[in-house]
Amino acid sequence: MQINLEYGMLYPETGDEFITNWSLNFAQKVLTVARAQNSEQLNDLISAHKDGDDDLCALLALAFLMPFHSFRKKSGKGAFALNKSDALSFLIQNFPVGTDITAIAETKQCRYSQPHLISVGPAHNPQQYFIGLDAITIPGGNSIVQAFDRLYKSFYVFNVHFPPALANNYAAISMIYKRTTFSDLGATATQIWSQILKQ
Repeated sequence: MQINLEYGMLYPETGDEFITNWSLNFAQKVLTVARAQNSEQLNDLISAHKDGDDDLCALLALAFLMPFHSFRKKSGKGAFALNKSDALSFLIQNFPVGTDITAIAETKQCRYSQPHLISVGPAHNPQQYFIGLDAITIPGGNSIVQAFDRLYKSFYVFNVHFPPALANNYAAISMIYKRTTFSDLGATATQIWSQILKQ
């Protein structure tokens, strides 16, 4: 995959950290912390993925756990307020099998101009992943871990900023890639990340 090759040229020392570390039961650590929050929304998210992909569930739960910026942003039809469910749409959007992915990319809302994942198939266990970038899509692979790794690297390869709504989530995950440290996280994000690492 070209993204992996180009990222490897930019940062040859940090190419495989996410896939290597995530495979070490990291998803279960995230889910353990998520369940301990006693959050109805988190519990609903986990229940919806009960018979699905634990890695996908954990990545969504992690994004939900991390503090996010609840700001109002103008769109072509006025202003909209972000909540946590909205914030997750900047990470991944799901579509049924048979969806014209090219058409989705060409007609998406302008607020999704930054790289994000597009999954195809059942929401709890998609069959295929793509990375949406501007008006194009590029293959992400058949695994959420592989797809997210490519998504993360695409921000550096294409030199674009992380979505503000998910800034804390990406700052935390950047620690796996050795691109950030605890000093780059806010107090709440540091507390959650520490809980995960202690599992």
